[in-house]
Amino acid sequence: MRPPVQSATAVPARRAWWRSIDNLGCAWVLLIIGSMSFNEPNTTAAALSGQLNSANLVRYACVMLALACIAPELRHRIAIRFNPIWLFAGYIAVCLMSAVWSVSPVVSLGKAVELAAATATVLFAANRNASGAALRQLFEISFFAGALILLFVACGYYAGLEGFYTNSNGVIRRMMDTVFVSANGIGYLSAITATIALDRILSRRSDWRLMAAILALTLLTALPAQGRTGLFCMIVGTATVLAIHRQYVVLLAGGFAALLLAAVFAQSIETYLIRGDQLENIQTMSGRSVMWQAAWQAFLDRPVSGYGFGVGGRSLFLGPLAGFGAPISSLHSGFMELLVGVGLLGFVPWVMALVWTIRNAIVSGLRRARTQEAAIVLPLLVMTVMSTGAGGWFDTSVAYYLCCAAILGQPLARSLSAPIRATSQARRGS
Repeated sequence: MRPPVQSATAVPARRAWWRSIDNLGCAWVLLIIGSMSFNEPNTTAAALSGQLNSANLVRYACVMLALACIAPELRHRIAIRFNPIWLFAGYIAVCLMSAVWSVSPVVSLGKAVELAAATATVLFAANRNASGAALRQLFEISFFAGALILLFVACGYYAGLEGFYTNSNGVIRRMMDTVFVSANGIGYLSAITATIALDRILSRRSDWRLMAAILALTLLTALPAQGRTGLFCMIVGTATVLAIHRQYVVLLAGGFAALLLAAVFAQSIETYLIRGDQLENIQTMSGRSVMWQAAWQAFLDRPVSGYGFGVGGRSLFLGPLAGFGAPISSLHSGFMELLVGVGLLGFVPWVMALVWTIRNAIVSGLRRARTQEAAIVLPLLVMTVMSTGAGGWFDTSVAYYLCCAAILGQPLARSLSAPIRATSQARRGS
């Protein structure tokens, strides 16, 4: 008995993405692991000294292993397809060069090499013939790695384990906070993860039960993290997804319900958002306006080159912001961090890449294509204004931004996955 003849237009079974992780995927995993290395709050002087500790050793080891993973890609000819990532690569070149004039050359070089490794991974993925699948792999790794991080943090927090919370004066007495991802970072990661999960539910591109569970997980992490900006980003991401999918009735109903709840529980919501902070701290946006004023003055003193990638903002806490707060690691603004760190020399190509990516996100959103990448660009922009976001050293926010910039920068036909194209061909053949 002969086996049945398979149709030429039959769609091959779609393999789980995690079963086909290649060298670039491994490099991406290593970089994300390195960015999550334990790092206790340190004084500014110690942070700028470049001294080696266990966290730095883990991070540098992950970067070296990631570079080894992407080295085989150098054998292939690089076809320059001009997109925002190449402008970002120009900014990376300035970050690397800034180690020459940096106030802390070792720290600047270490952070710049890590970010360069991440950018090279995305560039090599975009350079492949099946670039859409390669870039999608990096995006999937970022998404599920973020979900696993939130799950791990939630388990530790709700189990009451030390190191997963700090005492708070707010409504929730224990604020979700860890040594490998801060309370603000938990809020930002929850917002991005929730936005993607909601988009996948509406797009029906994944198991809706799994995405619903991840969406519920983000609420269980965002609320106890008590990050005001993170919660705002989650609202922005949700509204963006609903707008992209033309769910205007749901959007208006949700907005009306939110206003109604805000009116009824105004006092409780205000108490939760204030978190026991003093009025002066609220008025300065947790000290952001004070830091930004000092950063602007420092930028005017050295507008072209800055003070070194990743350390320019931190160095201000040894000068005009001395005594402001030793554990603070950044200026809480990617724009200010870059102006002070790499000056106009690095800021110009970086902001050009950002504007180009925003433009691509708007176009994709209007066409309802690449919706998950288009939806998270706006929350990422908010994070870049109020935190480091896409303007900082490598972390999950930068990982998502690089993936979005590359995917949205591709021609629309190239960004579609192979199974989708095969399905449409099968339908035309039938």
